[in-house]
Amino acid sequence: ADGRRRGPWIVLVLCALRGASTAGATSIAADEAPIALSDAGGQGLDLEKLEVRLAAHGPLALTELEMTFRNPQARMIEGKLVCALPPGATVSRFAKEVNGALVEGEVVERLRATQVYTEILHTMQDPALLEQDQGNRFRARIFPIPANASVRLVLSYTTLHPMGADGQRRISVPLRGLGKIGH
Repeated sequence: ADGRRRGPWIVLVLCALRGASTAGATSIAADEAPIALSDAGGQGLDLEKLEVRLAAHGPLALTELEMTFRNPQARMIEGKLVCALPPGATVSRFAKEVNGALVEGEVVERLRATQVYTEILHTMQDPALLEQDQGNRFRARIFPIPANASVRLVLSYTTLHPMGADGQRRISVPLRGLGKIGH
């Protein structure tokens, strides 16, 4: 490659472990934010905006988190996103905004996802890689996050909510531990 950014070919890769179980899913530690984006050195990026949308039908709930993070540094970085979702949650969407439009992720096998991410990274396009960690903890690599600029990400997941003894269904979105949010 000649080092120049190439056309509109942008790829996001969503990678899930085959056979991953939510049994024994890790819970969020009291001092840990459920959503965080940091640079390679661990410096957190500011969460400028967080929109949470939820739709429920019977026992199923779809939760969509739209997050905008700001890179305060004077250089382009690769970001490391960490999300801890509720036990039993299944990721249904992961997207990154590129040139004003959301580019959707695709589910592929872990090894292939890593290969694709690396190939795209070396051609100076805009990849993102989402992987399931332990339990319902997900990690994503986001590149590029331009200097002094923002990046918008969308993560959606579904959860099952059985009827409680009182005849009500309770749905919660884990936000405890988040720092200051601009909007």
